[in-house]
Amino acid sequence: MRSPIRKLILCVCLVGTNLFAIEFDDAKDELDLRSPFYMPYAGDWVARMQAQYTSQNFSMNLAFPQGSKSAQTDDYSSIITLVYGITDRISMAASTKYTLAQEYNETNTGAFAAKGDEHSTKSGFADPTISVTGRLWGTLRDEWTLNVAAAFTPGITDANNFRISTPNNRFATSVLFGRNFNNITLGIQESFSYYQDSAVDSTNQKNGQQTLASALVAQYDFFSFYIQATGAIINFVDARSQSDGLRKQPLGNFGATFGVECSESLLFSANFSWTTGLQGQSSLPSGINYSASAKPTMVGTLAILYKYGE
Repeated sequence: MRSPIRKLILCVCLVGTNLFAIEFDDAKDELDLRSPFYMPYAGDWVARMQAQYTSQNFSMNLAFPQGSKSAQTDDYSSIITLVYGITDRISMAASTKYTLAQEYNETNTGAFAAKGDEHSTKSGFADPTISVTGRLWGTLRDEWTLNVAAAFTPGITDANNFRISTPNNRFATSVLFGRNFNNITLGIQESFSYYQDSAVDSTNQKNGQQTLASALVAQYDFFSFYIQATGAIINFVDARSQSDGLRKQPLGNFGATFGVECSESLLFSANFSWTTGLQGQSSLPSGINYSASAKPTMVGTLAILYKYGE
């Protein structure tokens, strides 16, 4: 007959062994919703709902004939994304953006005065996108991960003068590489996008435009929440942009995210990003040169992620 003390010691040893086993299993567990490398596993669905606010300001000045234009855009949008895990290594996604209200205020003087000032509020759909993502390396925590993705966004034409949508088809690819080390996650991403020429794009802003972005991501996980920081350099690499004094300048983008994982299937997050401004010389489609400046662009996003599956 074992004494109560021996039973207690045996019980403590068993509990300690189980806790150690659980901790060991977690170290090689599936990636969760908070991971930058997360994509749904086979048979899982993930829905992402975002509310987004974007603020942009642009101004241009003509030396001759003298004139100036200043425009402020405030955009309130929602974005819905649905992702399905075809296998543990391949997922497919569909998303769309709906602009609830885009407030546009434009002031014109001098050579632009004949056009008059403009104050408008528009709404509509934009950026319907389908994408495929594949994991080449890594499906679990604490593994090196290499994800590749390709996306297609068809152009949309409407009565909104392309302020909400663009008539150009967009093709994009990206490669994400990195690893999570216990509570720390580090990654690097390279992405490329190309806007196909469109005869409807009378502004000629997107025709043939190509961008290349290099980004770094760092994340620290606490018990049920996390903080994430990102930094990116964005370059317009097509020949037309490189010959433009404004668009040939690289853009810097910096972001910070705070997220709370309510359960294995529910995540809330808040993000703020800031993109540097531009200043330089450019030209109108008519060939007239002008000086322009774009103030930093600020974007605030609230998001909910919900996973349904095994």
